[in-house]
Amino acid sequence: MRLQQELGVRAEEDVVFTQTSASVNTYRDAVRFPNGRELNLQELREGQKVKVLSLALAEPRTAQAIEEPHSLLYRVR
Repeated sequence: MRLQQELGVRAEEDVVFTQTSASVNTYRDAVRFPNGRELNLQELREGQKVKVLSLALAEPRTAQAIEEPHSLLYRVR
C-alpha cells in the first residue's frame, strides 16, 4: 500500500517491462506505469504478484536496436 501511494498507482495496473539502460553490472530492469513512473524490479515489495500478459516486444526491433533497451507488457498487482 505504501509503494502504491508513493507511485500514485492503483492496486492493479498494466505496466510495461523495460530496460532503463544497456550498461552491464547495473540494475536496469524496471516496470513503467501508465502515469510515467518507473520502478526497478529490485524495488518491488516481497509478496507482490506479477501476471505476464504478453512476451511480445512492445515495438518491432531492427538489428541495430538489439543493443538498446526494450519493453514487454506485464500486469503488476
